[in-house]
Amino acid sequence: MSGEALKKHSDTDAAHSHFAGKGPAHPLVIAPEGDRRFLVGLSWGPTQFRKLRVHVPQLKDADGRYDVFYFFKLPFHLFRIVVLSLIRLCAPDLYRRGVADGRAVEDAGRYDLDLSCYVFDAAMNLKCVIGPEEGNYSDASKKVYHSGDQIHGSAGAGDDEQAFVETKNLPDDYAHFFFVVETDGRYSLNETPNASVRLACSRTNKNALQKQIAPPEGGHAHGYVFCHVFRDGDGFAYRDISEFAEFSAGWVKTLKQISLRA
Repeated sequence: MSGEALKKHSDTDAAHSHFAGKGPAHPLVIAPEGDRRFLVGLSWGPTQFRKLRVHVPQLKDADGRYDVFYFFKLPFHLFRIVVLSLIRLCAPDLYRRGVADGRAVEDAGRYDLDLSCYVFDAAMNLKCVIGPEEGNYSDASKKVYHSGDQIHGSAGAGDDEQAFVETKNLPDDYAHFFFVVETDGRYSLNETPNASVRLACSRTNKNALQKQIAPPEGGHAHGYVFCHVFRDGDGFAYRDISEFAEFSAGWVKTLKQISLRA
């Protein structure tokens, strides 16, 4: 390699090794026991939906008026109770997302979010991407892996999707980890209620960073870059990025641009 080419290559590495990102760097505290693993957890849930109502209307309304057709409608109400009770027993997740007053159940896929991890080496060459798609659950080393696709949010009851990184015996060229959230549909992130994402030590479950995923008022976004975790000497550090993007964003290009910002 010529001296000029070597200098250019070194300058590139130096620029990438700075990784200014969007926020200040903070040490990532990881318990030293076991695989020294950290995780990013994603949760969401359409909690504004009301539950399906399993009840029989009263013979009299709130004003004390009798429903003269009450006994004609009673078989329908009893049949409805049986159907909804079966739904509640056999498909509780569907029941929880039902809408009262006999209206149709919403398409839960509308609110599906996906979590992915993009792994780069020290010069920001892409090494692998892990995510909820079948075949992308784990990298070749089995040190970076995904919990699997989850279509329905849990409304804050816990992480719906998780991405894990085992730092013990992690491949030496795995230097930078970017965590991205996307909607799996045509809807914007501002239509997905109560979405949040967190960075934590897997062993202690203590959060290093937690953010609500909420585009600016009036904004429209399908993707969200949560944070950047990177090697820092013998340990790891992280930066809060919290940047929204559209589906048209090429994530590898976008993440490289983010990594170089002052």
